[in-house]
Amino acid sequence: MIISVKENIEKFLRNLSAENFLSRKIIGEYNTYKDTDISSFFVLNELSLMIMGENMSVSGVPSSDELEEIISFCSFMGIYGLECESGNLPIKTKVTMNLMSFVGETPFTDVEFCKNTNIYGFSKFCRQNFQGVSFETVYSYFAKKANKGLSDIYYIKKGGDIVSGLMASDYGTDIYLTFVSTDKKYRAKGHASRLIRCVAAQYDKNCILICENNLLNFYTNLGFEKKGEIYLYRLREENI
Repeated sequence: MIISVKENIEKFLRNLSAENFLSRKIIGEYNTYKDTDISSFFVLNELSLMIMGENMSVSGVPSSDELEEIISFCSFMGIYGLECESGNLPIKTKVTMNLMSFVGETPFTDVEFCKNTNIYGFSKFCRQNFQGVSFETVYSYFAKKANKGLSDIYYIKKGGDIVSGLMASDYGTDIYLTFVSTDKKYRAKGHASRLIRCVAAQYDKNCILICENNLLNFYTNLGFEKKGEIYLYRLREENI
């Protein structure tokens, strides 16, 4: 039976393995919300679960019975995506995401970047560059992350405008890069490449990100190496 993390926080945390990427992701988000709202975190036997938007992340590999319960729960909650590190779940529609680790060269020295100086402006930038992103949602999210010291916001400006940016979150052994984007007017000029290299140099930890197959060559050329795969299953109108 799926229960709220409030009913068994100890088991929720015990289920999470430092060697498992989705476990590190779940604990990173739990640390963001544990003092305010943990209603999106759940426990199912030896699995820890997290809902973010329309997706659920699972910390381990569910059995057939557990998967059936998870799918029923997701249907009830309006969740349409299931993120898992197993590529063998019996669900038809699956998107393979690539877990990439930065192994590239030292940063460019001519890049001036901003760090945590205008979360409001970066939130507006992300609203323009990511389809379906709500300004209110990302602004609240970025502010929580930055204020708790769990993430840093980096961006490059030209003429007063943000042209490229990203968020770097501390996931224990890794720094996880998300919201990597460049304004359409400034793409194909190397801004994201320079920013990522500079950000990677700010930390002693490994910098990782997840990308779809169409961006695999871009990040490989940038200095990333594929380390594994994460699978996003589409649950809408799917059956076991």
